[in-house]
Amino acid sequence: MKIQSILKPAAVVLACLAALIALVGCASTPPAQGIKVGMTKQQVVAVAGNPQGRQTLGVISAADSAELQAAGVPKGIDEVWSYSNNALNLIPIYGLVNGMHSDQVAVYFKNGKVASQISKSGGLW
Repeated sequence: MKIQSILKPAAVVLACLAALIALVGCASTPPAQGIKVGMTKQQVVAVAGNPQGRQTLGVISAADSAELQAAGVPKGIDEVWSYSNNALNLIPIYGLVNGMHSDQVAVYFKNGKVASQISKSGGLW
């Protein structure tokens, strides 16, 4: 009788822990989902929220311009916004379950509209 009374709470704790891990593992969504070429800055904010970083580009050197074009960024971009879900890795169980996985999106603007975006993904697994 005593063994059963000890095992019951342990089973409940294990079941709750498994449910929590499963829930946290499914909680990740890529940042900046739904952004499309041609959207205005206001539309991007409405879809993806405010970016974590903004960079206004002035005159770009020929070397930097060639590097950006090789990465798929069109000529003439004037601003870059960055989105990331790296902060989720600060949640201990989430970071461990997802292998410190992060998704990053750079959104490139030309004349106030989305010209291109590049997504990167990485982590331990």
